[in-house]
Amino acid sequence: MPKIRKSSCPECGYEMDGATHCSDVEAMPDKGDISVCIECAAFLQFGDDLILEPMPESVWDDIHPESASQLLQIRKQILSRGKLH
Repeated sequence: MPKIRKSSCPECGYEMDGATHCSDVEAMPDKGDISVCIECAAFLQFGDDLILEPMPESVWDDIHPESASQLLQIRKQILSRGKLH
């Protein structure tokens, strides 16, 4: 898992310093990439300096249906396992 600059989820405050990609474990995120908080399952987006920001609702309009389905499945899995802390 690539290490990223430590960033807190803007929804729950959980601190993250790593990211995984759905298809390439070694891929580093880029500005604008979407993420899901591993703690609260909030949809996030990498901003400047790869700091996590809330994902604007308008982003859904540009997401390929297959990618949207993957994101919703990830959220479902996170929510089904409960809180880490």
